[in-house]
Amino acid sequence: MSLLADARTLARSIVGNIDDFATEITCTDEFEATATVNGLVNETALAIDPDTGVQVAGKQASVVVSRAAISEAGLAYPKAIPETTATPWLVAWAGADAVSRSYKVIEVLPDDNPGIDLVTLKLAAYES
Repeated sequence: MSLLADARTLARSIVGNIDDFATEITCTDEFEATATVNGLVNETALAIDPDTGVQVAGKQASVVVSRAAISEAGLAYPKAIPETTATPWLVAWAGADAVSRSYKVIEVLPDDNPGIDLVTLKLAAYES
């Protein structure tokens, strides 16, 4: 196995390891197909204002998933659909407090290294 293949396998095993790192993420594409993939979630409630250095409330959320896992789950490739008139790509997961969180994808950031094969999805609040 090549170094590139080893890196892809390692990255996918970390992102998909539900026992140690990952969270089950329910994804719904713009065609309303739904599937569960494993990934890493990030949800931050406080930020630092760069001008003042003061903590401010401002929720930010993102997920990192394997592009191969999305494809294998039968979903369309994620699309950022920030406007409210189109059907957005959605993600949801249960937090550590067991409360479900739902977000829409507002930015899709694929890893430029094809050997890693991960994509970061930046999220915004979503009310259905």
